Amino acid sequence: MTQEAESKVQSVDDVPTAPYFYSFSTRPFEPEIPDLVVHQDPAGLLAAGVGATVWDSAICLAKYIEKVFRENPEYVETLREKRIVEVGAGTGLLGLAVATLLRDIPSEVHLTDREIALPLLHKNASVWRSTQAASPLSVSVSALDWLAPPKPSTPQHDCFSPARLILLADCVYTPSLYQPLVASLLSISDENTEILLAYEKRDFGKEMEFFALFGKEFTFSHVKENELDNEWATEDIWIFRAKRRPLTGAT
Repeated sequence: MTQEAESKVQSVDDVPTAPYFYSFSTRPFEPEIPDLVVHQDPAGLLAAGVGATVWDSAICLAKYIEKVFRENPEYVETLREKRIVEVGAGTGLLGLAVATLLRDIPSEVHLTDREIALPLLHKNASVWRSTQAASPLSVSVSALDWLAPPKPSTPQHDCFSPARLILLADCVYTPSLYQPLVASLLSISDENTEILLAYEKRDFGKEMEFFALFGKEFTFSHVKENELDNEWATEDIWIFRAKRRPLTGAT
């Protein structure tokens, strides 16, 4: 970060943030889950003018995960004592929604973004911890720069890999970052990692370049509309499930 940019970054305590209340879906006779509150920084006062708000794609993916967890409790068990990483977390809503759903099992949810975005993530992670003090699940925050992904056999790499589940929402937006994003996903995944990706279609011609690069390293499938939350199924937001392709020559 440049000195000029640093001078524009304000302390978390000095910045008026805009709260967003995420409501969980519950069935009749199920215990209600209190709303998840995350703070937004629309003016970018915490990040030198880079704003952070809740995007529809993050809500859509969180609602899909709610449905998957509710209908497949055995899948939830596969996440016990595993690491879940959110990439390009922004406000952290997606990762913290998953943390709330998994609050009764010992696991780790790791929120990541560029260094400049971490003050807001730390704030929201701290709020979550204060409301879930009895939870055996841990929430951590750290920087993941797509332009400098973790290298093997380094402390930074050990902090990320292997992830059992990687989450990302609305991260396909800048062509110059398509290859770095794919490289970063490779650096924190292995053959056991599942990726859940939510993508909002804006310029499909350009965005297809990302999926061409992504498809060289990962197999992926589109989640059908009837599998999504009824209230959050939209033709503009697509959700994909992905796994790493086997290494060439692997048996």
